[in-house]
Amino acid sequence: MRTAALFVIGAVACAAPAAGDHGAAIVGGSADGRAAAVQLDVAGGPGRGVLVAPRVVLTAGHCAAQLGSVHVGAGAPWDETLAIVEARRARDYRVDDLGTDLALVRLATPSAATPALVRAATPTGLRSLEVVGFGRQIAAEPSSSGTRRTAILAVAALGDGVVITDGAGPGFTCAGDSGAPAFDDAGQVVATVAAGDPRCAGPTTLTRLDRHAAWIAAVVAAWDGPCAADGACATGCATIDPDCDRCGLDGTCAPGCAAPDLDCPLGRGPGVSCDADVDCESRRCVVAPDDATSRFCSAACADDGASCPAPLTSCAAGVCVYPGPTPGQFGAACTDDDACRSGVCDRGTQTCTRACALGCPDGYGCGAAGPGPVCRRLDDGCAVGGTGSLGGVAGLLALITARRSSAARRRRRSPPR
Repeated sequence: MRTAALFVIGAVACAAPAAGDHGAAIVGGSADGRAAAVQLDVAGGPGRGVLVAPRVVLTAGHCAAQLGSVHVGAGAPWDETLAIVEARRARDYRVDDLGTDLALVRLATPSAATPALVRAATPTGLRSLEVVGFGRQIAAEPSSSGTRRTAILAVAALGDGVVITDGAGPGFTCAGDSGAPAFDDAGQVVATVAAGDPRCAGPTTLTRLDRHAAWIAAVVAAWDGPCAADGACATGCATIDPDCDRCGLDGTCAPGCAAPDLDCPLGRGPGVSCDADVDCESRRCVVAPDDATSRFCSAACADDGASCPAPLTSCAAGVCVYPGPTPGQFGAACTDDDACRSGVCDRGTQTCTRACALGCPDGYGCGAAGPGPVCRRLDDGCAVGGTGSLGGVAGLLALITARRSSAARRRRRSPPR
């Protein structure tokens, strides 16, 4: 398992720890544990996981870079050893974000063990977790790993996509147990181990599953069960059967689906500029409440914004919006085109504007700036009343080209979420 320090510098594999470097296993726990907890052997080193379907294992995202096998049982000799045939990291996985450190792996054959249930709801009121792993029982002895053990860890805080334990002991996580499952009092998996104290005697950070519940359910349904990709189109499915619908998880990206095709790249995230619903992962592109010419990716809401994804932390008319003025809106301060949702920054006034051809708001007229006329305040001294003209075909073409180039740059630089 990665320590927090290793995670920051970009470790992406479930690598064996260097001498004196410890990540996550069970120290000070008790023998055995829940049967759904499994061990992974991949090229980057051993990892841990949990069966969530007979042919699907949930683990840490940094443990899914390579294929290998899954061992089921309390320890060697294993009850089962099953080959991994496919691995998928969380749709929004990022090396620098512990809240996205998840992956699912598909097994060549189903396991005989009983899968664990995943808790989809937000784990509010969580006071403790039962973590099950196969890692070191003694921090300095690699040979002390390989036996399934369990420990109860007290919860200190729920963060953005993570659970943090208080590290009070007597049980701790240690080297070799990235991806180990954490169960709540009801026996449901609520998180997986992502990073821990390098001394194996302190806090552990775990990736929460509630934020990824829909993705987990969709991948599990496509990999296991009656509606899986098995060559037969099933009816009555709660999720998309890949054999019936091109938008299903079949290894081929189908753009333009009503819900994002998980085979396609991640759509634009909350607050990112968009032109249509299909541009957004949420499939919801809304008009900015303070600028009718600006649109950004949003989400539905029915509260005060508590359920909205950052940076959209307010709710207005049933959609998530910025808590204050929409960044990059018409009239906002700017230094370059990329800062403006319109793709046009008036360098003379250092404010976001738009081409006169799109119409100017009351109090604005047409003035020259850059490749073509843009909307400027009438008191700027270089604007004329009305929407004005584009000053000829050459000016129009130059302005359109500049705006398209700027829009393309923004799309390339847009954050994944």
